[in-house]
Amino acid sequence: MNINILNYFLTKEEQLIALEIQKNFLSQRNDLKPISQKEIHLINANLLLTDENNIAFKVHNKIINSLITSYINSKFKKYSEELKTVFKFEQIALIENFVEQNIDEIPEIVEELHINF
Repeated sequence: MNINILNYFLTKEEQLIALEIQKNFLSQRNDLKPISQKEIHLINANLLLTDENNIAFKVHNKIINSLITSYINSKFKKYSEELKTVFKFEQIALIENFVEQNIDEIPEIVEELHINF
């Protein structure tokens, strides 16, 4: 697998985590003020969680499920409607074009993303 493809997905994962942190912890704040110690503590506490409430885990899970869904839909187009009832994952529009261009590498990308996570 091309290392640039993996780096693309790792970068997107980081960007999506940052966006989720901003949305969940910083959306109600005035951007002119620096981030408080309390806000930093809350963000760090969330990122240390070992369950499905961890924002990084949620984003990672969403990317993996999106990649799997794209791959399955591509490889089994004939059964796409039936598969949608089994795999109820949404695809991430932000990465969709890149996924389509590298569809055959998705299984390896998923494995490498798990290893790097």
